[in-house]
Amino acid sequence: MRHALPNGLTLLVEENHAAPVVAIQVWVRVGSADERPDEAGLAHLHEHMLFKGTARRGPGEIARTIETCGGEINAWTSFDQTVYHVVLGSRFFAEGMDVLADAVTSAAFDPNELQREIEVVCEEIRRSDDSPTRKLSRELFGGAFSRHPYGKPVIGTEASVRGFTRDGILQFYRRWYKPGNAVLVVVGDVREADAVELAQKLFAWPGPAFEPSPPRPQEPHREQPLARLRKEPLKEGYLSIAWPSPPLLHGDVAALDALGIVLGHGEASRLHCALKRDRLLCTEVQASCYTPVDPGLTILGLTLQPATAREAVREALSQTYRLRAEEVTAEELSLACRLLESDAVYQRETVQGQARKLGFYQSSASGVEFEQRYLEQVALLTPARLREAAERWIDPSAAVLAGLLPEGNGPDRAELLELLHEAARAPRPRPLPSSSPPEKRPPVRFAAQAKTGPLLREELPGGGVLLIRRSAPCRWSRFAPPGKAGCAPKTRRTRASTCCSRAWCPKGRRPGVRSGWSGRWKGWAAPWAGTRDATASACAPSCSPATSPKGSTSSPRRSPRRRSIPKRSSASGRCRSTS
Repeated sequence: MRHALPNGLTLLVEENHAAPVVAIQVWVRVGSADERPDEAGLAHLHEHMLFKGTARRGPGEIARTIETCGGEINAWTSFDQTVYHVVLGSRFFAEGMDVLADAVTSAAFDPNELQREIEVVCEEIRRSDDSPTRKLSRELFGGAFSRHPYGKPVIGTEASVRGFTRDGILQFYRRWYKPGNAVLVVVGDVREADAVELAQKLFAWPGPAFEPSPPRPQEPHREQPLARLRKEPLKEGYLSIAWPSPPLLHGDVAALDALGIVLGHGEASRLHCALKRDRLLCTEVQASCYTPVDPGLTILGLTLQPATAREAVREALSQTYRLRAEEVTAEELSLACRLLESDAVYQRETVQGQARKLGFYQSSASGVEFEQRYLEQVALLTPARLREAAERWIDPSAAVLAGLLPEGNGPDRAELLELLHEAARAPRPRPLPSSSPPEKRPPVRFAAQAKTGPLLREELPGGGVLLIRRSAPCRWSRFAPPGKAGCAPKTRRTRASTCCSRAWCPKGRRPGVRSGWSGRWKGWAAPWAGTRDATASACAPSCSPATSPKGSTSSPRRSPRRRSIPKRSSASGRCRSTS
C-alpha cells in the first residue's frame, strides 16, 4: 500500500471496489505555521493560485476538466498541511491524476490571476471579521500562543496578503513543494499497479531535494491565567477557555480525547447537564482536545447571555477541575471510548474519508500505523489514566479565557480573570489511587484491504425488497429501510419507512448466510408489510469473529477550520484549516 517513489514522493494506495469512485489527494507538509514573519497567509494564497492555470491549462481549465468528468476538486490549508483533493468516477482516474499532478507540479502563477486571488482572499478575511466564532478563535489562539506560530490566523491579514508578489510565491513554492515533502494518496476503484505507474509518470518535480526547515519556536509554559475580552454589538456572548495540550504523537492524546467527550460532547456530558440542562446558564456548550503536530489546546466553548456569564464560567471551571481529583465513572469512560472508535469507523465510509485519514497520518503522525496505536491506547484507557492525564494537562495556572460579549452588559476582563484565579486557588481533595482495569474490549482493527462481496437481492413478504452487500474494511454493519423519499405525499404507514435509519455494531456474531439475513429481516420488516415501495438495504461484515480482526464501532477532526472552534475532535482529524 505504501510506496517510496525514486524521486522521494510517498505514495499510498488503497483499493476499494465497493463503488466505481476514486479519491486522489496530495498532502504537502507546509502550512501557516511554517511561514516566515513576512509571509503571514502566503501558504493559503499559494493554495488558491495552484488552481489558476499551468503551462498546459489556462485559468479555469483545471476545475472545468474535473467537472466535465463529473468530479469535484478543491483544497484547504491548515497550520501544518496544505491539501489538494479530487474525487471522481474511477473510469476517469487517469484524467484526475493528470490534472492534479499538473496543478501541483507546474503552476503558472499568472500575475493577473494573482491580483484577482488577492482580492478573493481579502474578501474572505473581511467575511471572517463578521463571524463571532471566528473572531473568538483568533482571540483564543492569539492569547494561548504568544510565540508559537499557531497564534497567527491561517489566512493572514489583509495587509500581509496585499503585500505578496509573484516572486515571493515562487520562492515559497520552490522551498516547500518538493516530492520529499509530499504524500500522494489514491483510494478507490483502481488497481494499485496502475496508480504506481501513473504517479511515477506524472508527479515529477524539478529542482533539488527538499531541505527541512528549522524548528518552530516553542511556546513557554504559562505561569498565570490570562483573560482577553472584546465588547461588540452582539445579541449573545461567546466564551472559550483553553489549557495547553500535548502534540499529536504524545501518549496522553487518547485520554484527553476521552476527557473532552465526558466533559462536553452530547446531552449526557457533564457540562451540558450542569450548565444547560440543570441551571440554564448557557445555550450551547462543548469541549474538545485539539492536538496538531505541535502542542495544541484543550478547549471549552460557551454561548450564553451576558447576565449568566459569571456563573457559567465559575461552573465550567469547577466541572473541569473536578477531573483532576475525581475519576470518571466506568459508564462515562465506556461511552467515550465507543464514540472515539465509532468515529474511526465512520470516517472510512467514503473513499474521500479513507484518503483523508491515510494522508493525515502519513504526513503528520509519522505513518499510517499511528491510527492502530491510537485505537489500542483507547482500548486500554481506565478512569485512573484519564484523571492522571487531566492532572498533567489541565493546569489552572495555564488557563486562557477569550470572550466576545455584547456592549454594555456582562463582566469585564478583570472579573473574568479573577474567576480564573479563584478557580485555581480553590482547594481540592487529594486523589485516591485506583486500580480499575480497562474495560475488556479488544481494540478496533481494520482489514488490510477493503473487500466487497456481490449485491444480493431478497424478496420479503408483502413485496418489500432486501439488498445485501458484504464489506470488510472493518467489523460493522448498517441497515436502512428508506422506502420512497422526497416531497411526495406520504401515508401514515409509509411515513416511518421514509425517515427510519438505524446503525448497529454486532459483536461476537457471525453475519450468517443469505437465508439467515432474510430471516432476520422478515421480522424487522413487519411494519412495512404490504408496502411495495419499501426497499431495505444492509451492509454486513464478510468475516467471522474467529478469523477476522475484531472491533466495534472516531478529529480532525472533517477538518475543523482555523477560524472557528470545533465542537469536538479526536486523533482521527486534527486539521484546523481554511479552504
